[in-house]
Amino acid sequence: MSVKSLKLNNGNLMPEIGLGTWKGDESGALVQTIKAAVDLGYRHIDCAPAYGNQREIGKALKEIQVPRKELFI
Repeated sequence: MSVKSLKLNNGNLMPEIGLGTWKGDESGALVQTIKAAVDLGYRHIDCAPAYGNQREIGKALKEIQVPRKELFI
């Protein structure tokens, strides 16, 4: 998947399109969605403490095979 990137002040490039995780819950669907998105090429995962789904995001990130340095969380 080819996505335009934004150049950050530190020189890193961040993908313009990210997967939103708001309203993800503990049903397991969010974990599977994140894993599928990363498999499809997503490298930007949009999340925030206010969403309350850090546990699910963490579980998905532990299960994927993409190095953390390639992801924007």
